[in-house]
Amino acid sequence: MGAYYQAVLKYPEDDRWLGYSTWKFDNGAKLMEHSYILNTYTNFITYKIYYKPAHLVWLCDYHEEEDFNWDTIPEGKIKKSEIKKARTALPCVLYVNLTRREYFSLKKILQIAGKSLMKIKPPFYAELHRYKNTYFTTVIHPLPLLTNSETESAGGGDYYPDYKLRSHWAEDLIVALPDSAELLIKKYGFKDISTEVPVEIDDYDSMFGSFRGEITFALAVLDYIKKMNVLNNPERAIINELTSISENGVPRLVFRRANYGKVKEILKEFC
Repeated sequence: MGAYYQAVLKYPEDDRWLGYSTWKFDNGAKLMEHSYILNTYTNFITYKIYYKPAHLVWLCDYHEEEDFNWDTIPEGKIKKSEIKKARTALPCVLYVNLTRREYFSLKKILQIAGKSLMKIKPPFYAELHRYKNTYFTTVIHPLPLLTNSETESAGGGDYYPDYKLRSHWAEDLIVALPDSAELLIKKYGFKDISTEVPVEIDDYDSMFGSFRGEITFALAVLDYIKKMNVLNNPERAIINELTSISENGVPRLVFRRANYGKVKEILKEFC
């Protein structure tokens, strides 16, 4: 069957951990079935901590810690409005660890992923796909691995390559804030770990095979960069792709101005 996962959260004002099922979002529970940027489930979890700090763990059903496992943690309620929001748009955010005073930027992750495609050779931090004459990418979201309950892969459908920061943020207090809050975050002495957290794709053979070899893949990358209008700035390719999505039911990446008053309140209360 493999290892199943769900995110569990505990807010500072509440002693209870609550779990949120991936199945409510028509997502599989195996880690690599839902751990992608703009996936509706990772969108939902981002909204749960958007301006609302919470302790977070991506909890495996094989986890055997007493009083902290799938059997002991109750299921949290998910509103229809929350599902709809997760399917519509996601703010480009900073994931800020208030416990360790670290953060990473979603925008920088996407820039690193876009730049990696142009190198043509591994490591890649994005997987390129082509459907008819349309290109799209998938980028593994670092948050499910950073907050993972397991320090190594636990079963089928897990992420198997070595990821040195796996579980590094498990149970820490984390908040998602708009990308434009970064200067303020830095003033409070937080360390930017964006270059350390990108997750390498785990199936090169499949990607190269879908393009029938490395040369055809290289030509496809060039075509993708052209279609995204970023020949002079390829690191913008994936950001342009994700901010221009217009299909019904496919979430779109949006940039929002930070509420600096709220950000300061959070930093003063928890730092």
